[in-house]
Amino acid sequence: MKAYTHGIRTLIFRFALVLGEERGLMKQLLIPPGLGLGGPVGDGNQHFSWIHIDDLVGVYMHALEHPEMTGVYHLASPNLETNLSFTKKLGKALNRPTVFRVPELLLRVAYGEGAEVM
Repeated sequence: MKAYTHGIRTLIFRFALVLGEERGLMKQLLIPPGLGLGGPVGDGNQHFSWIHIDDLVGVYMHALEHPEMTGVYHLASPNLETNLSFTKKLGKALNRPTVFRVPELLLRVAYGEGAEVM
């Protein structure tokens, strides 16, 4: 924000987990269901916010076209998801079962610090 105090246009985008077709986080999320091991992590009640990559890019394009935009923006879908509801939707889209619960320990071993996000 120091740039802003000097009259420089400042935009800060804070964004949620970015989802897109087989890219980024989605690539990692597709591994368990692809192996027939899809299911919620732990009890599945963890909430997370997300944004689709196309929407994220759209916001950047909009900001480039509108120089009057300044400030801090939180970019996320208005629809908060639980791990359980997202897992069920993903399984349905992939036509894969989602009955196996994924232990948090397994994620920590597979993804290290990235397990927090997942």
